[in-house]
Amino acid sequence: MWIKDGDKELVEHKLNFGRKLSATWDLVVMPALFSMVGINVNLKRIFNSTFTPKAIAILAASSGARALVIYLIQWRSPYNWKQKLIVCGGYLGKATAQAAIGPVALTFVKARIAQEGSTPELLTLKQNAENVMDIAILYVLFMAPIAALTMTKAGPYVPPRDIVVRRSAPSWLLPPSAWNTLTGAA
Repeated sequence: MWIKDGDKELVEHKLNFGRKLSATWDLVVMPALFSMVGINVNLKRIFNSTFTPKAIAILAASSGARALVIYLIQWRSPYNWKQKLIVCGGYLGKATAQAAIGPVALTFVKARIAQEGSTPELLTLKQNAENVMDIAILYVLFMAPIAALTMTKAGPYVPPRDIVVRRSAPSWLLPPSAWNTLTGAA
Protein backbone atom coordinates (compact mmCIF):
# COMPACT_ATOMS: atom_id res chain seq x y z
CA MET A 1 0.00 0.00 0.00
CA TRP A 2 1.55 3.29 -1.10
CA ILE A 3 0.97 6.42 0.91
CA LYS A 4 0.47 9.46 -1.26
CA ASP A 5 0.40 13.08 -0.14
CA GLY A 6 0.68 12.09 3.55
CA ASP A 7 -2.92 10.80 3.74
CA LYS A 8 -3.44 10.34 7.50
CA GLU A 9 -6.05 7.62 7.08
CA LEU A 10 -3.68 5.51 4.94
CA VAL A 11 -0.81 6.13 7.35
CA GLU A 12 -2.95 4.96 10.28
CA HIS A 13 -4.14 1.93 8.29
CA LYS A 14 -0.55 0.99 7.48
CA LEU A 15 0.53 1.36 11.11
CA ASN A 16 -2.43 -0.72 12.30
CA PHE A 17 -1.57 -3.48 9.81
CA GLY A 18 2.06 -3.40 10.99
CA ARG A 19 0.97 -3.76 14.62
CA LYS A 20 -1.25 -6.75 13.76
CA LEU A 21 1.52 -8.40 11.74
CA SER A 22 4.01 -7.86 14.54
CA ALA A 23 1.63 -9.27 17.15
CA THR A 24 0.92 -12.31 14.98
CA TRP A 25 4.64 -12.96 14.55
CA ASP A 26 5.44 -12.47 18.24
CA LEU A 27 2.47 -14.36 19.70
CA VAL A 28 1.81 -17.14 17.18
CA VAL A 29 4.44 -17.79 14.52
CA MET A 30 7.67 -17.46 16.53
CA PRO A 31 6.51 -19.61 19.49
CA ALA A 32 5.23 -22.27 17.06
CA LEU A 33 8.50 -22.25 15.13
CA PHE A 34 10.69 -22.58 18.20
CA SER A 35 8.36 -25.20 19.72
CA MET A 36 8.72 -27.35 16.62
CA VAL A 37 12.49 -26.95 16.71
CA GLY A 38 12.58 -27.58 20.45
CA ILE A 39 11.01 -31.01 20.06
CA ASN A 40 14.22 -32.29 18.45
CA VAL A 41 16.69 -30.61 20.83
CA ASN A 42 18.92 -32.92 22.80
CA LEU A 43 21.25 -30.88 25.02
CA LYS A 44 23.44 -33.88 25.84
CA ARG A 45 24.12 -34.34 22.13
CA ILE A 46 24.86 -30.64 21.64
CA PHE A 47 27.03 -29.96 24.68
CA ASN A 48 29.57 -32.78 24.65
CA SER A 49 33.35 -32.74 24.37
CA THR A 50 33.51 -33.90 20.75
CA PHE A 51 30.70 -31.92 19.11
CA THR A 52 30.81 -28.55 20.89
CA PRO A 53 34.39 -27.46 20.00
CA LYS A 54 33.86 -28.31 16.33
CA ALA A 55 30.48 -26.58 16.32
CA ILE A 56 31.88 -23.43 17.92
CA ALA A 57 34.67 -23.36 15.32
CA ILE A 58 32.05 -23.65 12.56
CA LEU A 59 29.96 -20.89 14.18
CA ALA A 60 32.97 -18.60 14.48
CA ALA A 61 34.05 -19.18 10.88
CA SER A 62 30.56 -18.79 9.42
CA SER A 63 29.79 -15.72 11.54
CA GLY A 64 33.11 -14.15 10.57
CA ALA A 65 32.40 -14.78 6.89
CA ARG A 66 28.87 -13.41 7.30
CA ALA A 67 30.11 -10.26 9.03
CA LEU A 68 32.82 -9.76 6.38
CA VAL A 69 30.29 -10.04 3.55
CA ILE A 70 27.91 -7.65 5.29
CA TYR A 71 30.75 -5.17 5.82
CA LEU A 72 31.83 -5.45 2.17
CA ILE A 73 28.26 -4.92 0.96
CA GLN A 74 28.27 -1.61 2.85
CA TRP A 75 31.68 -0.59 1.50
CA ARG A 76 30.53 2.42 -0.53
CA SER A 77 27.66 3.39 1.78
CA PRO A 78 27.76 6.77 3.55
CA TYR A 79 28.07 5.12 7.00
CA ASN A 80 31.28 5.36 9.00
CA TRP A 81 33.14 2.23 10.10
CA LYS A 82 31.48 2.16 13.53
CA GLN A 83 28.02 2.21 12.03
CA LYS A 84 28.99 -0.53 9.59
CA LEU A 85 30.19 -2.71 12.48
CA ILE A 86 26.89 -2.17 14.31
CA VAL A 87 25.02 -3.37 11.21
CA CYS A 88 27.32 -6.43 11.01
CA GLY A 89 26.68 -7.24 14.66
CA GLY A 90 22.93 -6.82 14.24
CA TYR A 91 22.80 -9.22 11.32
CA LEU A 92 24.60 -11.97 13.25
CA GLY A 93 21.36 -12.67 15.11
CA LYS A 94 19.31 -13.37 12.01
CA ALA A 95 18.98 -17.06 12.81
CA THR A 96 15.28 -17.72 12.40
CA ALA A 97 15.89 -19.28 8.98
CA GLN A 98 18.61 -21.53 10.38
CA ALA A 99 16.30 -22.64 13.19
CA ALA A 100 13.52 -23.42 10.72
CA ILE A 101 15.71 -25.21 8.18
CA GLY A 102 17.69 -27.22 10.72
CA PRO A 103 15.07 -29.96 11.31
CA VAL A 104 14.15 -30.30 7.61
CA ALA A 105 17.10 -32.56 6.74
CA LEU A 106 16.47 -34.71 9.82
CA THR A 107 12.79 -35.12 8.95
CA PHE A 108 13.69 -36.08 5.38
CA VAL A 109 16.19 -38.72 6.53
CA LYS A 110 13.77 -40.14 9.13
CA ALA A 111 11.15 -40.51 6.40
CA ARG A 112 13.63 -42.37 4.20
CA ILE A 113 14.57 -44.67 7.09
CA ALA A 114 10.87 -45.41 7.66
CA GLN A 115 10.42 -46.30 3.97
CA GLU A 116 13.66 -48.11 3.18
CA GLY A 117 14.71 -49.42 6.56
CA SER A 118 17.84 -48.66 8.53
CA THR A 119 21.01 -48.91 6.43
CA PRO A 120 24.52 -47.74 7.35
CA GLU A 121 24.30 -45.02 4.71
CA LEU A 122 21.00 -43.70 6.09
CA LEU A 123 22.30 -43.85 9.67
CA THR A 124 25.28 -41.71 8.61
CA LEU A 125 22.91 -39.29 6.89
CA LYS A 126 20.79 -39.18 10.05
CA GLN A 127 23.86 -38.33 12.16
CA ASN A 128 24.83 -35.59 9.69
CA ALA A 129 21.27 -34.20 9.72
CA GLU A 130 21.30 -34.16 13.53
CA ASN A 131 24.59 -32.26 13.42
CA VAL A 132 23.11 -29.68 11.03
CA MET A 133 20.12 -29.20 13.32
CA ASP A 134 22.30 -28.97 16.43
CA ILE A 135 24.56 -26.35 14.83
CA ALA A 136 21.46 -24.35 13.81
CA ILE A 137 20.27 -24.45 17.41
CA LEU A 138 23.70 -23.43 18.71
CA TYR A 139 23.71 -20.55 16.25
CA VAL A 140 20.46 -19.29 17.70
CA LEU A 141 21.67 -19.80 21.29
CA PHE A 142 24.94 -17.92 20.79
CA MET A 143 24.38 -15.37 18.03
CA ALA A 144 20.96 -13.98 18.94
CA PRO A 145 22.21 -12.65 22.31
CA ILE A 146 25.37 -11.28 20.69
CA ALA A 147 23.29 -9.39 18.13
CA ALA A 148 20.90 -8.11 20.78
CA LEU A 149 23.77 -6.89 22.95
CA THR A 150 25.43 -5.24 19.96
CA MET A 151 22.27 -3.33 19.09
CA THR A 152 21.25 -2.37 22.62
CA LYS A 153 24.62 -1.68 24.23
CA ALA A 154 26.85 -0.44 21.41
CA GLY A 155 24.19 1.04 19.12
CA PRO A 156 23.32 4.08 21.24
CA TYR A 157 26.98 5.13 21.40
CA VAL A 158 27.30 5.39 17.62
CA PRO A 159 25.78 8.71 16.55
CA PRO A 160 23.23 8.52 13.71
CA ARG A 161 24.19 9.95 10.36
CA ASP A 162 22.42 12.96 8.93
CA ILE A 163 19.74 12.17 6.36
CA VAL A 164 20.86 13.34 2.96
CA VAL A 165 18.06 13.92 0.47
CA ARG A 166 19.06 13.54 -3.15
CA ARG A 167 17.01 15.27 -5.79
CA SER A 168 17.36 12.29 -8.13
CA ALA A 169 15.80 9.80 -5.69
CA PRO A 170 12.24 8.69 -6.47
CA SER A 171 9.77 10.00 -3.92
CA TRP A 172 8.58 6.51 -2.96
CA LEU A 173 12.08 5.68 -1.66
CA LEU A 174 12.09 8.55 0.81
CA PRO A 175 10.31 8.97 4.13
CA PRO A 176 7.29 11.32 4.09
CA SER A 177 9.31 13.95 6.01
CA ALA A 178 11.66 14.30 3.03
CA TRP A 179 8.92 14.79 0.42
CA ASN A 180 8.65 18.52 1.11
CA THR A 181 12.38 18.89 0.48
CA LEU A 182 12.00 17.30 -2.94
CA THR A 183 9.11 19.47 -3.99
CA GLY A 184 10.64 22.62 -2.58
CA ALA A 185 7.77 23.16 -0.16
CA ALA A 186 8.55 24.20 3.39
